[in-house]
Amino acid sequence: MKTKSNLSFLDNAKLKPVLFFLILIAGLGFLILKQLPDNNLHLVFCDVGQGDAILVAYGSRQILIDGGPDESVLYCLSDNMPFWDRKIDLVVLTHPEIDHFGGLLNVLPRYEVGKILINKYLSQGEKIEELVGLINDKKIYTLNPQETSQIRMGLLSFDIVRLKNNSSLTNNKIDDFRCLESEDCYFQTVLGDWNANEISIALSLKYDNFGAILTGDSMGETLEYLENQSALRGHQVIKLAHHGSRHDNPLSFYQKLAPDIVVASVGKNSYGHPDEGLLDSLGKMGIRSLRTDRDGEVEIIADGKNYWIETTGR
Repeated sequence: MKTKSNLSFLDNAKLKPVLFFLILIAGLGFLILKQLPDNNLHLVFCDVGQGDAILVAYGSRQILIDGGPDESVLYCLSDNMPFWDRKIDLVVLTHPEIDHFGGLLNVLPRYEVGKILINKYLSQGEKIEELVGLINDKKIYTLNPQETSQIRMGLLSFDIVRLKNNSSLTNNKIDDFRCLESEDCYFQTVLGDWNANEISIALSLKYDNFGAILTGDSMGETLEYLENQSALRGHQVIKLAHHGSRHDNPLSFYQKLAPDIVVASVGKNSYGHPDEGLLDSLGKMGIRSLRTDRDGEVEIIADGKNYWIETTGR
């Protein structure tokens, strides 16, 4: 009996590593299955504090719109992209303010970026020059946005619905037209002293019957222009312009376009964003408000016919 007991002990000792290995393989398999792309659109408003970063995932493709102020965007990417996928097909910078491009200084060195859509009109500053230097060093194919630009990926399409006429910027002080810190010029820029929000890109995202309007930091006059565009009616989701600033979100825009949901990408700030009176007025219109400073990461998942919302909470 003693010998049998010893043999049983040895058998158990040998089995433990095997069982551990099997459990490890099963866990890894579950993780891979969980992260495999589906046929839905995933629109993720990242929780990056006071700034904007939006990840659009469709199948095996990813589009990143702005990068937030710092490395916080990396957590959003790692949580919402398969761990083996290190490629972002397209990066869009709506306008050159640090709370929108700061995180891209962390993204570009760590991910392979296929293309970047960025306005050549940029504000002056050390950080924006660092970003342009990265774009040049990595030779990322650069798209110069036009108001008629459209990007298509299967059923998914992006339209630039508002891009302020850059000719109006020539009245401002222009430093020069050059390649920043690059002998082999890849991306030419015009540096100047102007209000970056003036040149913020506004986008319309469409996936079959689902639509979202992504306003960046567009100013009130831009939204007043957009509210009369019949093609924008029927979009279920609108990102509040300029983090929910009252001045830049005219109520007539939301009355005419009548979304189901608005999302404020916002963190702790001294500007009063988002404006509580604005949110109250939208609520009276039957429009639900979500905000990243209270709801955490906001993910809207659409199958083309229906959509649903998931939040991480705080």
